[in-house]
Amino acid sequence: MKKILQNTTVLVIAFLTTFGMLENVRSMGREAVLSNTGAMVPVRQVVVYRHQSIAYDNFNAAIFAQGQLGDGSMLPAGSEISLYVDANRVNGAAGLQTGARCTALQASESYYQDTITMDKRFCPDFNDAILDGRAVYGLVPTEAVFLHKANGERCYVNDGGNVNYLINPASTFFRNYLVKRGAEKLQQFNLSTLFLDDLQAGWNGITSQCGGNPKEYSNSSDYYTQLVGLAQYVNDSLPSYKIEGNLANASSQWDRFSFLDGAMCENCFTNWGGPWPTASRMLSDLSVMDKWVKSGHKLYVISHPPETSTASNLFTFAASLLAANNDKVFFHFSDYGQFYSIPEYKYSLGTPVTDYVCSGSICTRAFQYGTVLVDFEKREGKVVMQEASTATPTATFMPPTATLILPTATILTSIPASATPTATLSTPVSATAQVTETTPTPIPASPTVTPTDPISAQVGLTETASPTPTATPIPPTNTPEPTMTATPIPPTNTVAPTMTATPVPPTNTVVPAMTPTPIPPTAKPVSETTYDDRDKAFVYSAGWEDKSVQDAYKGTLKLTTKKDSSATINFTGNSFSIVYRGGPNYGKMLIYVDGVQVGTLDQKLAKYISQKRWDYTGQLAPGPHTLKLVFVNFKYAPGSLDAVIVRQ
Repeated sequence: MKKILQNTTVLVIAFLTTFGMLENVRSMGREAVLSNTGAMVPVRQVVVYRHQSIAYDNFNAAIFAQGQLGDGSMLPAGSEISLYVDANRVNGAAGLQTGARCTALQASESYYQDTITMDKRFCPDFNDAILDGRAVYGLVPTEAVFLHKANGERCYVNDGGNVNYLINPASTFFRNYLVKRGAEKLQQFNLSTLFLDDLQAGWNGITSQCGGNPKEYSNSSDYYTQLVGLAQYVNDSLPSYKIEGNLANASSQWDRFSFLDGAMCENCFTNWGGPWPTASRMLSDLSVMDKWVKSGHKLYVISHPPETSTASNLFTFAASLLAANNDKVFFHFSDYGQFYSIPEYKYSLGTPVTDYVCSGSICTRAFQYGTVLVDFEKREGKVVMQEASTATPTATFMPPTATLILPTATILTSIPASATPTATLSTPVSATAQVTETTPTPIPASPTVTPTDPISAQVGLTETASPTPTATPIPPTNTPEPTMTATPIPPTNTVAPTMTATPVPPTNTVVPAMTPTPIPPTAKPVSETTYDDRDKAFVYSAGWEDKSVQDAYKGTLKLTTKKDSSATINFTGNSFSIVYRGGPNYGKMLIYVDGVQVGTLDQKLAKYISQKRWDYTGQLAPGPHTLKLVFVNFKYAPGSLDAVIVRQ
């Protein structure tokens, strides 16, 4: 309980300092950006895949395929360059999906240089070597190198006039070829790092290119296990090199790749141009990345927001700073071919002084020369620098060699004369001097979602609110600095705390109090009606398919991969729940009631689970309503609908 009070105190002061004094502090911070000699920028920029039209001195790392490596000379000295190759496909000429021998024209065709068959090696080393029974790097390839459709053709996708042929990650020949040829290329270009893309390739993309499940795999779990094995083999076979990989969204799957030196989170804090994810999803991203970096790994944070703006840029960059640690985190915002700069990229924050601390959706972190604050619910980020002329930080944090003043809750203040603070720490008038504060903006508690599940014991998605902070009395101190005396509040399990301040005469002080606001209980439904996905009450747009799933409600569900496909149902009631199937590669549904969006259903889960449930926690007016679900496509991710439960 004492730790809860300490964290709450720090966040309240951080909130006041950052938002209440923002304009004054940011003004002096911009002038002080480059004044901390030798101080580092904790998160630096990375070039990913594409040529940049601006000066490369904005970047400190790059992930380049062979065709882009010429740009490496334009990077600042000491920049890190990784050689990019795709781990689940190879490029080749079109028309070879049946395994026919390459014609002279096909053998001479040029294609993308981003797979291990760069330099026109697909025909001699793969396609024709299979027909000839010829060894390459000591092994003879067979047709088992590829994934195949039900009719025996190789799974493939057309890509700019060339073709990507999907590889079976369990293939011994491909694993050996990737290691031997990868080492040759690293030596050729004097590089020390190999970057493997698509180590968490979307299963829906695989089934789309194979016209269903490939003959080699009946489920995604087995396929992903072989991708992990492929990456492990490359890592173990190239001990003198660093191996990195694209692990897609931050998830618990990252634990399976702990042997890698670095990972890319290609869709962090965003949904690849789709609507913003929920605050809880973004906080989950942050937790996975923080664990990864603390384990000594490099991290590439890539954010593709729904809009390209200064605000979204600063928000995602500030969120990345929460996971920063020394020089192992790199960042890229929005389109790979563009660089959208903000002044904060150059701020000399120095190294982190503390881990990030969160209360609800608001997180803050102290650095040597500034403070980072992120509100994931409002999608706001701020980086506040300290005044260059003093070594004393703002009211939130102590100097670089100190830590946060948590145990005694004594707050030392250093506010420049030109600033107009929103919180004033009064001079002590007795041995128990107190703090005078204006009303701070409340810090929201986590939402509480309480599902009830008549379908299956598996159904339920519960998020509990953050613990209610309970203040602990702090004895008076003998120091000349002002102290904060908190008023104890009895613990309760039914209230959400809000921060308020009590007005007092100018010569007196007040004690900031935690005022509980009761949350009205949700009325119990009178009755529930469950509409199965096959019910005639549903109206489906084009793009939905019927799927038989044993553990689904009544054994079936609807699945779609078509962007903007929708499912609509008219009902009479005052609340509802959506039953669905989710998994690692599932996408999102936008939820509309009577034409107004009321939520977003993220069906991405750590593992595949049927009969998961999303509950609408509000209360609709009695009478008829229209519920509409709209699927948001993301890199072949599917969306599902199993049933809808209506309450009256």
